[in-house]
Amino acid sequence: MRLGLGPLISDKEKTMREKDPNVLRKCAMCEKEKPETEYAWKKKSKEKLKSKCSECLKQYHKEHYKKNKEKYALRAKKYYQENKDAVDKKSKEWRDNNKEKIAAYAKRYYENNKESYKKQKKQYREKNKERYKKYAKQYYENNKEWLSEYKKQWHENNKEHVYAHRKKKREEDPAFNLRLLVSSSIHHALKRVDGKKAGESVLDMLPYSIEQLRNHIESQFEAGMSWDNHGDWHIDHIYPHSKLPYDSMSHPNFKIAWDLRNLRPLWATENLSKGNRILPEAERILEQIKKDIE
Repeated sequence: MRLGLGPLISDKEKTMREKDPNVLRKCAMCEKEKPETEYAWKKKSKEKLKSKCSECLKQYHKEHYKKNKEKYALRAKKYYQENKDAVDKKSKEWRDNNKEKIAAYAKRYYENNKESYKKQKKQYREKNKERYKKYAKQYYENNKEWLSEYKKQWHENNKEHVYAHRKKKREEDPAFNLRLLVSSSIHHALKRVDGKKAGESVLDMLPYSIEQLRNHIESQFEAGMSWDNHGDWHIDHIYPHSKLPYDSMSHPNFKIAWDLRNLRPLWATENLSKGNRILPEAERILEQIKKDIE
C-alpha cells in the first residue's frame, strides 16, 4: 500500500475523484494510518479529504455537542423560528418518505431502552395526574359508544387471555384484587337499584386510595387471615351494604357504605351468619359517619 495523497490529477479529473482504498492517510487525531475511504471530503469539495478520520470526527463532534448543548439548542431554536415553514415542510416530507425507517428505529429504541422508557413514562404520568384524568374523561365522553363496543368486542375475541391475565394479577397483586372486589361490589349495588357508574372510576369517587383501604383491612386482620386466603374471610360492611341503596357514586349512601369506618375483615362463616342484620355497633358507626359528612 502507498502512503500519501495519491497521484496528481488535473482540475477536470478532480470532479471525478474517487477515494482510493489502497491509499493510506495518517489521522491528525488518533494518528493511525487508515485508507482514504475512512475519511470524509471537506465541505463542498471533492478535492481534499479531512485531516481527521470519520470515526474520530464523530467522537469529536459528540464531545463538542456535550460541552456546548445550550449553544446548539439556542442556535437550533433561532434557525427554526426564522425558517419555521420551510423546516416543517422538509420534516413532514422526510417523515412521509421514511415511515418504515422511523417505525423500525422506534421499535429498536424501545427494545433497547424498555425499562428506562417505562420509568420515564410512569414519572411523567405521576407528575401530570390531573391532566391525564381530564384528558381521559373528555376522550371517554367524546367516544363513549365506540369505546364500549370496541372493549366488548376485544374481550369477546380475547377471553382466554383476559381471564388468564386477570387471574395471574389477582394472585400476585392484592391491591389489584381488592380494587376488583370493590368495583364488583359497587357494580352489583348499583344494578340492584338500576343505577350506573356513568363512566366514573371507583378510585376517583372513593375518599381514599386502594392502598389505604388495603392497609385499613390488614390492620384488622385476625390470626390466620391473609390476602392468600381471602374467601375464607370477607370484607364486611358493618352497617349492611344492602340497607344503604344508592343509584350513583355521588349518592350520600355510597359515601356511608364505603367509609373506612364501615369496613372490616370478617370470617366468611360469621359474615354469612350475620346476614344483613343491623347490630348495635352498626348504628353507632352510622351516626358517626352521618355526623361527619353533614
